[in-house]
Amino acid sequence: MLAILTRLSVLTLARLCGAGAVLLATLVIARAFGADATAAYALVVSASGVLAVLMLAGFQAFAQILTAEYAARGQNGFLHGLVRAGLRNVLVACVPVAGIAMLVLLAPDAVPGFGEGGLRSQAVLAVCLTAPGVALALFNGAVLTGLQRPGEAQIADSLGRPVLILVFVSGLALVVPGVSAGWILVGLPIAVWSAAAVQGVFLYRALRRRPASVERETRRWWSMAPPWLTISLIWEYVIELHLLLASLVAAPVEIALLHVCFRFRVLAGFGVRSIYSVFQPKILAAQALDDRASASRLIALTNGLSVGYALVAFAGLWLVGPFFLSLFGPEFVDGLPLLLVLCGTFVLRAVFGPALSVLSGAGRQRDIVTILILSLPLSAGLIFALYPLFGIVGAGIAYTVSTGFVAAAMWWTARRRLGVDCAVWGGRVG
Repeated sequence: MLAILTRLSVLTLARLCGAGAVLLATLVIARAFGADATAAYALVVSASGVLAVLMLAGFQAFAQILTAEYAARGQNGFLHGLVRAGLRNVLVACVPVAGIAMLVLLAPDAVPGFGEGGLRSQAVLAVCLTAPGVALALFNGAVLTGLQRPGEAQIADSLGRPVLILVFVSGLALVVPGVSAGWILVGLPIAVWSAAAVQGVFLYRALRRRPASVERETRRWWSMAPPWLTISLIWEYVIELHLLLASLVAAPVEIALLHVCFRFRVLAGFGVRSIYSVFQPKILAAQALDDRASASRLIALTNGLSVGYALVAFAGLWLVGPFFLSLFGPEFVDGLPLLLVLCGTFVLRAVFGPALSVLSGAGRQRDIVTILILSLPLSAGLIFALYPLFGIVGAGIAYTVSTGFVAAAMWWTARRRLGVDCAVWGGRVG
């Protein structure tokens, strides 16, 4: 137990420092380059993440699950095959992404709105350069986490990448203040690819310790890909999707405020995610071995730690949120209502427990996909309906309502279909 808590503390500290570096980078951009540059940076980061998931075809979402299964059963050949398949997906997807980049670079007049160049073209190029690196980092990190090596999975990407971005934008602000937003975007692919390279080294070393001839379950992998692609986009990238949806109706300054509040929400929620990164592979391994007693104990332990952390973090943001928002500039001073609305989601997720892990480990991807597909029009509809009434806070309400719906629906499905009550008041199996 002491070893687990020690590892959890280190991971939480690393993720908190990384999230803090991202927040500081956003602060530098907002103070030195303005809200419009902050909005452009936020949209490029969001679009790169969404495109990375599409490039992987959802393989990064189930790579952790299958890696935990293969490792528990000693099926190292399938593990090597899965890694090769995921990397092949990224390589193949680079072809159309490179085509888009070349089109914008060499023939901008062929794309409406890009003829005069400027920030829009630079943003598209930044997305095309960044997304493949994000895809590699996502996949490598998922495999390493499945091998119960969460430190190697997270340190480079969760800490190294944000620090590099912070150093880059801080250097721009000091050396060439007032530079265009396009230069801010240059640091993104550099930081992302550096983190992906370090993770790649960690993964290579881990796989060398598990030598085996390559085996494939191609049909199984591709049958899992469509539902897991949906799961990854709408569950793990719900923040990015909401930011992109909000950009259709909101002004750049509002997008900048939404991005800043999301950064605070991510900073506070990283503790819960670190808890899940430690215990989720163990829960999946227990399910794979049909060890229901161990799964029940791990779920209860996960819930206790997650809810306790979430409540403390929410209270802390309530107290210090106004001060920290004021640091970003006058446009962000009145953002506390939006911040609190957004941060209610990690409390909701913690209360309803790791239902996603339980359902996915039991092969209930169709149930998960159904819930997520229902949540997407709910989110979009609420954004367009509430924005005229509440402004950008309406987008935050839409995010919280849809996330709460998904968390509650997954808990109810796991309880009804599998007899697993994974909420904080349950924690029992069968």
